[in-house]
Amino acid sequence: MMGPDDRCPSGSGRLREMQSDGSPAARERPAGAWISGGRSNMMTEERQADRNCDLATQGASRMPEKVTDYMTRKVITIGPNAGIREAFFTMKAHHIRHLPVVDGGKLLGIVSDRELRRPDWVDETMDISHVYYLDDALAVRNVMIEDVQVVHTYDSLRKAVRLMLDNRIGAAPVLDKTGALVGMLSAVDLLRALYDMMGGNNS
Repeated sequence: MMGPDDRCPSGSGRLREMQSDGSPAARERPAGAWISGGRSNMMTEERQADRNCDLATQGASRMPEKVTDYMTRKVITIGPNAGIREAFFTMKAHHIRHLPVVDGGKLLGIVSDRELRRPDWVDETMDISHVYYLDDALAVRNVMIEDVQVVHTYDSLRKAVRLMLDNRIGAAPVLDKTGALVGMLSAVDLLRALYDMMGGNNS
C-alpha cells in the first residue's frame, strides 16, 4: 500500500523560488516565504503539493492502527425477548442509537433507533402498510437486524471505516478472537480518531 512518503517528492517542506518565466531561482526559501522584486508572488502548484505532502505525512504518523484504540468498551446490550419500548428507552437513557441484542453471551443481532421508530416490514408496499406501535407487546427479536456487520479487535481503523461505508451503517459491534462482544465502534468514535489524526488540540 502506498504511503505518504511514496506520494511526496523528496525535499517536501522546502519551497523553491520561481522566476517569472517559471524556472527555479538559485536559492530556496522556507515554507510560506514570499518572493518580491519583480518575481512572481503566486504560490505554485508544486509548492502547494509539497505543503500538502508534509501535512499528510504528519497525519499518517499519528493515525491509530487498531479498532481497539477508539472503540467504546462499555457496551449496553438487550435481550431478544425484551420489549421494543424498553429497548427505545434504554437507548434514550444511555444516549446511544444502536443496541446489540445478546443472549447467553452470544451476539444475535442489533437494533437501531430507526428500526424502533418504524421497522421496514411496516411498509410492505406503496399501498399496504401494517399497524405499528412502540410498545412492549412486540419483542426486540421482531425488529432486530440479524445479519450483523461486525469488526474485530485486531482490525485496522481503515478496514472498519471501509466496512461501515460499504454497508452504510453508523455503528458496528466489535468482537474479539473468541467471538465475544467487547465493544462498539460508532461514527462518533471514528470522528474522534479523525480529530486526533488532524492534530487534535495541537491544531
